[in-house]
Amino acid sequence: GSIRTPQSIQSYATLATIIFQTNKNEQHGGQAIPAFDFFMAEGVRKTFRKHLKTLTEFYIEVEGKEPGTEALKKIEEKAYAMTRKDTHQAMEGFIHNLNTMHSRAGAQVPFTSLNYGTDTSAEGRLVSECLLLATEAGLGNGEVSIFPIHIFKVKEGINFNPGERNYDLFQLAIRVPAKRLFPNFSFLDAPYNKQYYQEGKPETEVAYMGCRTRVMANVNDP
Repeated sequence: GSIRTPQSIQSYATLATIIFQTNKNEQHGGQAIPAFDFFMAEGVRKTFRKHLKTLTEFYIEVEGKEPGTEALKKIEEKAYAMTRKDTHQAMEGFIHNLNTMHSRAGAQVPFTSLNYGTDTSAEGRLVSECLLLATEAGLGNGEVSIFPIHIFKVKEGINFNPGERNYDLFQLAIRVPAKRLFPNFSFLDAPYNKQYYQEGKPETEVAYMGCRTRVMANVNDP
């Protein structure tokens, strides 16, 4: 049978949890998602479009006409606020799930890692921001989450220098470890990483599993 395409950021986060758990039950060792913000961004887009459609239809039903410029601006602002809330809750739930779900070994939750920080789209940036803020807030009673291990990817032209699109996320990523240990940092401009980097191709950004395992190979799908 086929797997239904997820239609919201909550569905994307849930599916990522299931993939982690299923994969863990079939192998030994840790696992990582190499470009978490890029992968989750489509879920944010779908969530925003869903809210925009629902709010617009509600306006037309109530007012009996298409929204004008001012009304449309308010609808967009409301849709963004709802999307931001959904994304934050999705990241909170994702972190909670990764710290509570069972693995085949039984003695430890699945060893999981996330690489992110270089998606400069509004949707990808929102994923990174909400993930960092949810991590900073901690678990239910303020505990530090054991997993996922976070790896924030640092790249000149994207987030390393003031004025760059994701510099604010880099600053947030620097703040969070003071309280919550993570994220670790991956410097994509290091010679042993930069040789693989191709602008506009997140699959060429070197990713890590845990705090030590660097992987730059794909033997299955070019």
